[in-house]
Amino acid sequence: MKKRLLVIMLMSFTYLTGLAQNKNIFDPDSSLLTKPQTKEAIQADSIKKSEYLLNARPYPLPEPNPKEIKFYHRYWRDIDLSDPKNKILAKPGGTLIEGIVKGIKDGKITAYDPMGGTPESPAGDAFITAMTYDQLMSHLSDTATVDQFDKDGNKTGSIQKPNPFTPDKISGYRIKEDVYYDKQRGKVVTRIIGIAPLQKLTLSSGDSLGTQPLCWIRFKDCRKVLVTIDADNPNHKIGLTLDDVFLQRRFNSTIVQESNPQGNRIKDYEATADAQTKEAARIEDKVTAYKKSIFVYALSETTPAPDNPPVKKTSLKSQAPNQ
Repeated sequence: MKKRLLVIMLMSFTYLTGLAQNKNIFDPDSSLLTKPQTKEAIQADSIKKSEYLLNARPYPLPEPNPKEIKFYHRYWRDIDLSDPKNKILAKPGGTLIEGIVKGIKDGKITAYDPMGGTPESPAGDAFITAMTYDQLMSHLSDTATVDQFDKDGNKTGSIQKPNPFTPDKISGYRIKEDVYYDKQRGKVVTRIIGIAPLQKLTLSSGDSLGTQPLCWIRFKDCRKVLVTIDADNPNHKIGLTLDDVFLQRRFNSTIVQESNPQGNRIKDYEATADAQTKEAARIEDKVTAYKKSIFVYALSETTPAPDNPPVKKTSLKSQAPNQ
């Protein structure tokens, strides 16, 4: 009896000792959950994230079958980086133009000369003549006149000094896109075809002359770079890249041209800024109405005919008795 009691007491002591040693399992210290991450832990997480992005590959988009495309239209849009919603494309340390320049330098994407005026490329956006990295940088780099003075403060002359490229030389982007109804997939598709950085044109006096495309890039090639550029808001861990920004249309833009036989842009036939804004809004409304009409067309194409003709409804009102 004494031996049995001794064994029970020994087992109880062992069990209680185990609970004390593993207190954090049954009674966790909340400070372990709220304890801030160490610098090393944050750095390790950042490294893993950057490695993930560097090795990222864009997922393939469905290739349209020309035989299944109906109601095709083409539009050109400008994305203004001064718009607050578009600041995501110019986030310090991860700007789109820096990614494009690096992609061209590394040979991942090809830039094309935006000069038009040829039968093959009237508007310069047909991806005809490839540009080298050095050619691209020659357009991005400029020079500044620096005055020279002697020890007495008298001007002795001036020299030209090169200005290195900075992302703020790019004021926006132009995209060329197609809108069409894919009968095979049964949906309206908006597919970006090309993208062009817009470079500021300024006089030595500082007066602006507007913008012009720096180069044109095939969007499917540019996606190789876009998918590696983090566009996350630090407060929202949603894993967003610049590829998602374009595919999900997370930007504001203004239509500057729709396809027409003459190849005219809106500013070619509307002289004032107010008239151009109204024309862009009119075309935007037309695009929206077009998409709605395509949706109605799709429903009419897919809705089967009823098996039985509709039965004519009769009135349920009581009739007066015959006299």
